[in-house]
Amino acid sequence: MTMRTNLKSLIPALSLMLLLGLAITSCEYKDLCYQHPHWVNVEVKFDWRNDTAANPASMQVVFYDMDNISAEPVSYHLEGRDGGVVQLLPGRYRAIAYNNDTEAILYRNTNLISTMEAYTRLSSINEGTNMNYGELPRGVGKEDEYVILEPDMLWCATHPLFEIEQQDPVTYDYVAEGASVITRRTYTITMVPEKRVGNVTVIVHNVRNKEYSSNFAGALSTLAPSVMMESGNNSDGLVTQAFMFQSANDSTLQANFHYFGHCPYIESGTANTHNLTVYAYLGDDDKRYYNIDVTGQRS
Repeated sequence: MTMRTNLKSLIPALSLMLLLGLAITSCEYKDLCYQHPHWVNVEVKFDWRNDTAANPASMQVVFYDMDNISAEPVSYHLEGRDGGVVQLLPGRYRAIAYNNDTEAILYRNTNLISTMEAYTRLSSINEGTNMNYGELPRGVGKEDEYVILEPDMLWCATHPLFEIEQQDPVTYDYVAEGASVITRRTYTITMVPEKRVGNVTVIVHNVRNKEYSSNFAGALSTLAPSVMMESGNNSDGLVTQAFMFQSANDSTLQANFHYFGHCPYIESGTANTHNLTVYAYLGDDDKRYYNIDVTGQRS
């Protein structure tokens, strides 16, 4: 009876010791997180002073690690035109931003901010004019120029070198071993977008018998094939862009389209010539075209 009584009296004590052991385990001390890099909040703001009417649907901002130029750039999508908050690890960065609500524009050589280039794919006179009447003739002396798609409206902003410093350490609480954490401090950078494409307006006056034509279109030669995003300089080469005309009135045609740039000179210093070709479909398989040298007609 005595042994049984002693065992009974031990059970509550053992239970108490077990509970105490669990409580001690749950209060394990956690060191401060000194050895892991902390993600830092960076607020990106866009200042549209150079084009106050700009209203892109979204922007892409790309950060280049200048301490490790072979590292993959860090890219973020930001809705709207005003910017947003992103995260970066401590380091030295340069940034480039552009509107990503485009359809035709492509990018290449994006591993460096200085080589990033915007371009559009190869096209044809027929595609650009929406005239499927067989192969349309090219501008005089411009038969060897490639034809490219019209670029979308494109803005670009760059930011000079800036540094994100290591922030004060935070505890490991709720942070998995080996993971990084986001600090509370926020950096702010402001970027000023500029246009990376121009706009061409083509007006043809005194069009005779315009009422008998069902379709007018055109092509303009000696334009730039692409643009360097950081500098805004045009790349080498000459291309043609094709477009469709709209009716402005009973005797006037008008077209508006974007282009990467104007190439006024070739390497020897000789002036390039811009050739405008106007295509007209008069019905009953009556197709006509006209070549006009418009080199000096710039407003």
